[in-house]
Amino acid sequence: MANIRDKKMHQTNQALETKDALLSCLGRAASPDAEHFQSTLLAKLNQERLRPSREQRISGFSFSTPSVAYASVALVAVIFIAVLLSSQYAAKPVANVVASIGETNLADVLQPGEAIQTMRDGQASLLLSDRSLLRFDNDTSATIEGRRQVKLTNGRIYAEIARASQAEHFRIMADEVEIIVLGTAFEVETNQDGTSVKVTDGTVRVSWADYEDILNAGDSITISKGIMAPSKATVKKVAPDWIENLARVEQLNPVIQAMQKHFPSRSMNLKSTP
Repeated sequence: MANIRDKKMHQTNQALETKDALLSCLGRAASPDAEHFQSTLLAKLNQERLRPSREQRISGFSFSTPSVAYASVALVAVIFIAVLLSSQYAAKPVANVVASIGETNLADVLQPGEAIQTMRDGQASLLLSDRSLLRFDNDTSATIEGRRQVKLTNGRIYAEIARASQAEHFRIMADEVEIIVLGTAFEVETNQDGTSVKVTDGTVRVSWADYEDILNAGDSITISKGIMAPSKATVKKVAPDWIENLARVEQLNPVIQAMQKHFPSRSMNLKSTP
C-alpha cells in the first residue's frame, strides 16, 4: 500500500513540474490563443476578398457577394469572440483543498459559490487560484464567492493572501463587517456576538456600518453586535496555534510542494517567531 501511495505521489509531482501545469491545476490555465484566432480570421477575410464579384437579386434587393461575405465573416468573428470570452470567464475552479483534518463536507475542487463546512473536529486548507491560502478552523461555515472573495458565515479563518493589483482587492465578508486586503496574513472570526480581526502581517482595512479602520501587523479589533465602539488591542506578530496541524498536513500535498518550488516568496508556512 505504501509503495502504491509513493508511486501516486511521484506521478503527481511529475505532473506539476512546470509552472503552467501548476496554474492549470489551480484553474488558471492559459487563456485561449487570440493570436491564432486573429490569423485565422484574416485568412478567411482574404479568401472572401478573392472570390469573383457578382450580384445576386433576392426579392427585388441587390446584394454583392463580397458584402455578404464580409458580413458573414464579421458575424462569425462576433460569435467566436463571444464564445472565447464566455469560456475564459466561465465558472472555473477557484480553490483546491490541500489539507483536511477530521470531518468536513468539502469537495477536492471548489467552484465559485460553493459552500464550505467544517464540523466540530474538522479543519481544512484551501489554495485559491491566485495562490492565496485559506485555513478553516472547527465549526466554520463559509462560501467562496469568487477568485478573491469569501463570505464567512460562522467560525474562524486564517488567510495568507497573495499580493495583487490595486484593482483586485481580496474581500472577506463576515456578517456586516468587510475586510479588504492587498497582500497580508490575518485571522477573522465571527459568531453570534460579533466579529474580530487579528493581523499578523501587512495591512487590512476593516469597514462596518458607517465606520472604517486600518489595521497593521500586530493590531486586532473586535466589533460586537449592539456596541458601536469597537475594541482594539495589540497582539503578538505570530500565526495562531490552531493552524499548526494543518500546516504539517499541507506539506505532504504535492500542489503545496510545487507552490514552494515555483513561488518561493510565498511562505505557505506559517508560524513566525514573535
